Amino acid sequence: MKKFILVFTLIQLLTLDIALPSPKNASMALQVGIRGRWQTGNLNQLALNPAANLTISQGKFDLDLRGYYQFLRVNGFTAISDLWTSAAYRHQPTRRFFPLIAANSGFAKSYKIDHSLLLGAGFGVNLYNPAPTSFFRLHIFAGYMNFRFETRGPHTTPALGSAAILTFPLQERINISWELHTYHSGKDSQFWGANNQLMIHFKVLKSLSINLNHSTIFNRKTVENIKNTNTLLLFGIHYNFIKNNL
Repeated sequence: MKKFILVFTLIQLLTLDIALPSPKNASMALQVGIRGRWQTGNLNQLALNPAANLTISQGKFDLDLRGYYQFLRVNGFTAISDLWTSAAYRHQPTRRFFPLIAANSGFAKSYKIDHSLLLGAGFGVNLYNPAPTSFFRLHIFAGYMNFRFETRGPHTTPALGSAAILTFPLQERINISWELHTYHSGKDSQFWGANNQLMIHFKVLKSLSINLNHSTIFNRKTVENIKNTNTLLLFGIHYNFIKNNL
């Protein structure tokens, strides 16, 4: 299994054309959102959930950067401090099959995860012709994982990662998106997990939308007092900025 993953990653890296095209006619899409709560009195608490997505496209490639942070402090005690970031470089992303490089990293106090890193190369598949607001694509990549719970030693291994991403307009002002991300250890078949997200975006203004996000997070292996399956429902606002012809 380890040899297969390493060979698979090497083939993808060798076949990837890393020469970047001229930056002319590039476009940028930025989405920034936040959700928060501040309470004083019987229970002093502060909760913040900022998130940001940045996509840079130039015909022959696109680069997708994401970040999400969740913070909760109750009566002076930090109960939640979770940060997750991801990056994906896709070459010739409008083709049926295309090479990609992907990375996911972060930490999560709420799950007792000290750090997590998954980095690899692979390919993507467009299941139908992509458009800015309507597409369905699959990602699969192989590479390296470095994962550590707070109470255990690091888990370092060759690994596999995958993603399914679907988005489509339901009405003129309503857009639906669904994403499923998974990770799989190369040396322990029980060390795997998934994050399933369903999102509804309601456009209020041209650049402002209301967002409802439901996530189901599953980790096959956890530590003491941490459940395998957790769900999260978030409601907030998002600002969208699009710049063409950079």
